[in-house]
Order: sequence, then structure tokens, then C-alpha cells
Amino acid sequence: MSPLTRPVPEDPAVRDEAGLVGRGLLGSYRREIGWGEGRTPGALRAVGPSLGPAGGGGTAPPITS
Repeated sequence: MSPLTRPVPEDPAVRDEAGLVGRGLLGSYRREIGWGEGRTPGALRAVGPSLGPAGGGGTAPPITS
């Protein structure tokens, strides 16, 4: 999947796989969201209000997004 809506420019900076690896960019999205074996999914590291146990009728605000 490409986030671009038009062809990638001829700029070698975006086409140089070794350069992307060297700068830690290749796979960085996957790494940040926790995709892959041995990684903690981002949802488990998320910071937010305590929601309490499911069906507990607690005082946590409703999830609206």
C-alpha cells in the first residue's frame, strides 16, 4: 500500500532501499504500531483513562470515537 496518490518522484532518497534501512525508515511504521512477532501491539501501550471492567457500570466516560 502506498500513501501517495501519484507516482513517487525520481528522487533517489525515496527509492534507495539501503538508504531507508540505514536511516531506520524501512519498517518504521510497522515497528511503531507493534506489528510483527515479539512486539507489543500499540493498543496495549496506549495511554488513556481507565475504563474499568467490562459491564461494570463504572464512572468512566463513554468512548465516543
